[in-house]
Amino acid sequence: MILLITALLTMLLIRRGSGLAKVTAWVANLLGQCFPAGSDEPDAVAAEGLVAQEIGALHDWYRGSDASLIVVTNEVGMGLVPPYPSGRVYRDLLGLANQRLATISTQVYVTFAGIPVDIKALAARPWADD
Repeated sequence: MILLITALLTMLLIRRGSGLAKVTAWVANLLGQCFPAGSDEPDAVAAEGLVAQEIGALHDWYRGSDASLIVVTNEVGMGLVPPYPSGRVYRDLLGLANQRLATISTQVYVTFAGIPVDIKALAARPWADD
């Protein structure tokens, strides 16, 4: 599984015949299922549980498949804090989803100024031999 924290490389990867999931829309749809009746605020605990469950299901499916899967998302932790509660819950959920997906992905890239950066290659690995 490859996690891309950008949409710039999406078309190239689709042409290579890989599966594609867009995390930002997926998390938004899951969050939309977590508004208690009559409430303007989402249930953050229920939303976090649902996102964790769905990521687990995706991971289980992927491990049992021989498919290639490319997951595209947006980085939301370097911007402004949303002024409304549901926006903050969404930002936190997407960040959590990105962290979990990055952990189980074999490759993770983020794009800055059009340049893809291999995040896993930069990760600290205190257990690795030098």
